[in-house]
Amino acid sequence: MQLLQQLAGSICDAGVFLVLTSRSVPEGKLNEITEKLKLEALSRDSVKVVLKTIAGSSRSSAVEEFTDFLMKSTSGIPLLVIELILHSLETESLGRDSDGQWFIANIPDNIIPGSAESFVQARINRLGNRERLAVQVASVLGNEFLLTVFCELFRRMGGDSAAIVLGRLLNLGLICSNNNDTFSFTNSVIPGTSYRTMTKESRKLIHRNAAEVLKNQKTATVMAMARHWIEAEAGAESLPFLFKALEKCIDLGDIVRAEVLSKELHLRIPGNAENEESFELEFLDMKININRGRFQTALGSAEWLSNKLKGTKLAYAEFVKGQCKENLGVPLPEVAESYLSAANTAEAAGDMNTKALALCSAGGVFMSIGKPGKAIQSFNTALENHDLLNSSSLARIHGNMGLLMQRTGNNHEALEHLKKTLELGRQCGNMGIQANALSFMGVVRINMGMSEEGINNIQDALKIHRKAGNRSGECATMGSLGGQLSRVGEMSAAIHMLEQAITLAEQINHTRGIMTFNSNLALALTQKGDYHRAEHHIRKSLEMMKDSGDKQITAVGHLNLSTILMKLSRLTEAMEEARRALRFACAANALSTQVRALSLLGWLMIETDRPAMGQNFFLEAEKRCSHSGDHLLLSDLKAGEGVARTALGDMEKARECYLSALELKDKYGTDGKSEETLERLAKALNEQNI
Repeated sequence: MQLLQQLAGSICDAGVFLVLTSRSVPEGKLNEITEKLKLEALSRDSVKVVLKTIAGSSRSSAVEEFTDFLMKSTSGIPLLVIELILHSLETESLGRDSDGQWFIANIPDNIIPGSAESFVQARINRLGNRERLAVQVASVLGNEFLLTVFCELFRRMGGDSAAIVLGRLLNLGLICSNNNDTFSFTNSVIPGTSYRTMTKESRKLIHRNAAEVLKNQKTATVMAMARHWIEAEAGAESLPFLFKALEKCIDLGDIVRAEVLSKELHLRIPGNAENEESFELEFLDMKININRGRFQTALGSAEWLSNKLKGTKLAYAEFVKGQCKENLGVPLPEVAESYLSAANTAEAAGDMNTKALALCSAGGVFMSIGKPGKAIQSFNTALENHDLLNSSSLARIHGNMGLLMQRTGNNHEALEHLKKTLELGRQCGNMGIQANALSFMGVVRINMGMSEEGINNIQDALKIHRKAGNRSGECATMGSLGGQLSRVGEMSAAIHMLEQAITLAEQINHTRGIMTFNSNLALALTQKGDYHRAEHHIRKSLEMMKDSGDKQITAVGHLNLSTILMKLSRLTEAMEEARRALRFACAANALSTQVRALSLLGWLMIETDRPAMGQNFFLEAEKRCSHSGDHLLLSDLKAGEGVARTALGDMEKARECYLSALELKDKYGTDGKSEETLERLAKALNEQNI
């Protein structure tokens, strides 16, 4: 005490600020020259300020997400907030993009920097034996725990007077009471520190006893039981609980935890075994691999299981074959046949849910190849057994109906179907369904002119896929987000997102994603004026498209290349690519792509002073567009026809085209191009004083 007094007097005449901890009230007269300050936890807004001060600027969505993580991990304790931000920067959990803004590369899981953990550990070590055991038992149960479970587990571990011990922990501020039945730690650092500093054998013993206690608890979840069996390193006795937990994770779309459980099951089941348990694990692994984007691996499992399974599981394996073929770039008509075959197998097995899933997927393929009639037929057949379908199957049907409505320009109906999909996804707890619904809702809202809300929807979908560990969904959503950012004019962000999507697609061998994202990146680069890079990416994409044998997607590739060549004023080459696109689209009977190819040929004719031919191309495109049901393009086509008519001097008809284009835009929306075309037509009419 005398040393501290001497330091305080000699360092600074005005005194010095000291932060001290002590086990008892110190003797002496230190209180006469010091002031005791109680440091309260920071509010969420204050934590956000600290984050921005240390890490710098970022997108608002990233700031909000990481602030939530900091609050959950530290409860706003200033020391822990600062240390965790610094730790995340040092370990590159927070990365930086080319603009210097930080982004979340990955959120640390249960990370407590050693500099902060030592303070917490010192406090736990000062507890009495019973209190320290109570903290250890509670930390094994988790951040929140039931009173009945704690008391029984504490008793099994040799503790007594559980109620008195809990009261002591309450008084010390280590735990708090949520209600009469549950308690939780005041912040997540305490159980994390306690758990990590226990010996491995102590942890295993408490976990085994926790698993035994939960077996007799009616409210215990399969996930909680599985965690305790895993941490206890139990053998065959744990298999039923692990299988139940794995099925639950897959049903919820939680692929991160599903992979952990799968690995634990593989440790307990011999690799060369051919029995019911090994078949079940292969079947569940197949589902995981689909979500992880390991399409070739999943296809191999589906084909192997087709010779091992019967009934409903055989039907689902057949359905997975279709999913794999679609993502591996197999021609879409062949993919549709795979889905229809799976639907027939499911119907024979009496599995109406898998039948509905397969028919919905077939309908989606039919939409892509310009066969809306067959798509509607597939959806209607899927709904024949409406009362027998579960929430997951109904959600997917509404989702596909939403896509169909969006493609036909009925955006309000599309949005209603997708809202229903989101609601059903939440009912069944499936994160994948929720994410896909949000992603498609975003596209529809952008079509309706609600750009900011739409982009937010897609970003929310991306967060859900990442949280669930669904890399296939993450990849597809990143590609969608990049394409939509391009539509709303955020070209730098679009290009960055599409480059990330391509990288992920290459990592998981998502062939269709690699093709599509390179093509979309080429279009984004074209809009930014970087035509030579755009040509490089579209030619890379086109080579893969040709190798796939998919005529419809190859048509899209030639169409995009034609657009780029047109921007480079290489009109002869552009004309040839547009004609190739039309030939491939006709061979695939892809009406929507035929419409786009005819429209582009119309513009090329205008650019090469052949407006009469251009007008004919637009008229034919309008006819096929109406037949295809893809009404989003009608406004742009009618405006293009008007531009051709102005070049021919037919101003009255051109004005009629302009008014018609405005009506079509209001009725069906637009794919984003008609604004520019309408402006061009309006300018031409104004120049003629029409």
